Amino acid sequence: TKVEGAGAGQVFLDQETNKMLERAETLATQGGDRFVTLERLLQALTHTSAGALMSTRGITTQKLDKAIDQMRKG
Repeated sequence: TKVEGAGAGQVFLDQETNKMLERAETLATQGGDRFVTLERLLQALTHTSAGALMSTRGITTQKLDKAIDQMRKG
């Protein structure tokens, strides 16, 4: 089936996913990154409903921030 028309090829995201991507972009900018890295996506993910699940497995915003800082220092 071929998709045609005005919306063909466009990707639509739900509100939470869109907010998460915007947050990742903000974190990247604040961190001095020129583009959104996987670390910034993970950081942003902790502020979504998925973040609650992550925290039950010990992945908190604070622990993730600390690990990313340590990794980037080399």
